Amino acid sequence: MICIHSAGMEFSLATLQLDRYAVALWLHTANEPPKNEWNVAFDRLIAATKGVATADMRHLVLTDGGAPSTSQRVRMHKDVAREQPLRLAVVTTVLSNPLKRGVATALSWANPQIKFFQPAQARDALAHLDLSAHASVLWTCCGELQQQLPPIAVLVPIAAALDLAPIRATAK
Repeated sequence: MICIHSAGMEFSLATLQLDRYAVALWLHTANEPPKNEWNVAFDRLIAATKGVATADMRHLVLTDGGAPSTSQRVRMHKDVAREQPLRLAVVTTVLSNPLKRGVATALSWANPQIKFFQPAQARDALAHLDLSAHASVLWTCCGELQQQLPPIAVLVPIAAALDLAPIRATAK
């Protein structure tokens, strides 16, 4: 496993290789990612997935509600997914918000491989990504990412759903 990190004030990203998959693990606060942070992370993500078939990419997003803007989503679709369906799981508690639910619906129209999950469905999210066997490795990486951000609340119910030790935030 190789973790390459990119962190900002609103999200952290790690890329790692698990079996045949190039995995991007995203931790988001409730705030939208600023353009400059997003661009730095995207440049690292593009470099980490250069030469990797889209079918061999997986993205796991754990978010308190922060989500990319329309232009950031377009860049993801063009530059990372290469305009192909990208296997992506988003675990969040904000889908009761009509605006966030609308964004989720629009994203699923554009990418039929994106699925949204409540924290209690974390196992289903990992299964959707074919990463069920890697829960502990991903959780360790989540712990590293969490140290770069304010506490990410969604991690608490995810830990319970996966029967893993809670992650304690020490940064910010």
